[in-house]
Amino acid sequence: MRATFRSGLHHEVLARAWDAPEATFEPDDAPCVVGSLALLGRIDEALALADDVRADPEATDAIVAEAQFFAIVGLCHAGRYADAESRARSNLRYAGASDPKTRFFVFQGIALFRYFVGRIGRARLASRRALREAVRARFQYGRLLALDLRGHVLVQRGEVNAGLRVLDQAEKLAAALGFEGHRVSIECARLAYENRHGRREADVESALTQVAIASVGNVYALRSAWVELAFRGALSGDAERGREALERAAEHTIPESDHRGRARFAMTLALLARLDRSLDEARDALDDARRALESGHDRILLAELIAWDRVLGTALFAPDRARSESLARLTEGFVARALEAMDGGRALGSTAASESPLWSLLAGDASPAARIAIALRRGWLGLVPLLVPHAREPGRDLVFASDSLVAADHGTVVHITKLPGHARELLAALSAGERTKEALINEVWRVARYSPQHHDAVIHTAIARLRRTLGPLADWIRTTPLGYALQSGVRVVHLDAETPIAGTPSEPEPEPEERDPILALLAERPLRSSELAERLRVSEATALRRLRALVATGAITRDGTGKRTRYVLAAD
Repeated sequence: MRATFRSGLHHEVLARAWDAPEATFEPDDAPCVVGSLALLGRIDEALALADDVRADPEATDAIVAEAQFFAIVGLCHAGRYADAESRARSNLRYAGASDPKTRFFVFQGIALFRYFVGRIGRARLASRRALREAVRARFQYGRLLALDLRGHVLVQRGEVNAGLRVLDQAEKLAAALGFEGHRVSIECARLAYENRHGRREADVESALTQVAIASVGNVYALRSAWVELAFRGALSGDAERGREALERAAEHTIPESDHRGRARFAMTLALLARLDRSLDEARDALDDARRALESGHDRILLAELIAWDRVLGTALFAPDRARSESLARLTEGFVARALEAMDGGRALGSTAASESPLWSLLAGDASPAARIAIALRRGWLGLVPLLVPHAREPGRDLVFASDSLVAADHGTVVHITKLPGHARELLAALSAGERTKEALINEVWRVARYSPQHHDAVIHTAIARLRRTLGPLADWIRTTPLGYALQSGVRVVHLDAETPIAGTPSEPEPEPEERDPILALLAERPLRSSELAERLRVSEATALRRLRALVATGAITRDGTGKRTRYVLAAD
């Protein structure tokens, strides 16, 4: 039974020893049954059995200490920290046992409790003692548990590199022992830390996808992998892909008792909502995370929640430097120290960037232009709309960063590294409102006297190249009866010039006939694309591009095929 339990087959353990009509088990196997009940959320049954074991006069100290340890595991996962602390203190009576294996379960339980309530510094000391006792006992399963917990503790404390190395050791040990369930869970945790701290961008996503595929029987690892893929989608500027992953995670219900899982799901949802929906939706999601954490004293996740509130600008928590300093002092956690830096307290140390590139950026005090340059270099396109000065509701943004352009459209962010000539000047001019061709020649090319014969072709070519560069966002630049303008709501940000955000007003769009001269011409009679290009004095390619867009909206229809194709104004 112990081999089955340690392989993570908890349902099988209970089917054989607890839920079957003739269920029986040996006294020495009682801790395995307690652990299976606890890890499957059947905490009251687990506690009842653990109490029976403790009351059994024939139970050895080792069996009692092990059963109480697994009861502590279940209580911590359920957020019942007062009960977990009570049992951890009760287990201290066995701290002086002659058997190092018994002492392992005592100190592992203390380390686990301290980790869950955010006392990371103390958890670090207890986890080191637990590992020492497991090594003394030559207890490989205990060594696996101790390495796993110690890796988590080190990462949360900010020793990310060391913690990831320890988790890698634990993962390899689980594989060597044949405990595949443990191995997958540890791998998922390791990848989640690399994801949340901004490490190994090129490898994390594919590795998480493999974990999601391989974790069909491990609901916790499966759900966690999809949540991390959702976070990765948001971070990389693909909110649609992030939402698809989060929907996959939501297919596997998070138990009400798993407050940590519910809080992390809600924080990921908040990041996505901030990118593609609204500030209000992001704030509501963070509020859900706050409510999930109310039942416990998880200071580590509370600090992370407040830190994301600062990053997203949702203002769920009022700035409170004293609270941030208290969280940093009590937890000794890295994210809590990042929050302290955000609230104007002590800055992160010089090694922060090598330990956690992501939180080092989010909590840093560099200029917006410098922070966005780092985000672009790391591929964190989803952070760009959050890092620009005066960040607003999700919308349509064109952000000039150094010699490149970032285009963000409600959570879809693309980085354009090769810009055509005069792109910056054209967008700067159009951000101030509609511009005639004469105005563009004056402002962009600095030519005082406008000549349609000489200059129209220059303007048309520059606009066409800019539209090609924008790709699917080409219609953000619209042709008007007077010249050109940005679509309503598009704003342009020049970071290097430190200019304020400029953009077109968000008033209602004008009627199509006022907006597009093609519709006015088609109101007279059906026309071919070549006829429209000639009358509008644009290339046929430009005319066709606009015609296809109007057909897609239903404003016009096509009549005929090939060279006989004519475009007709829709009946309504």
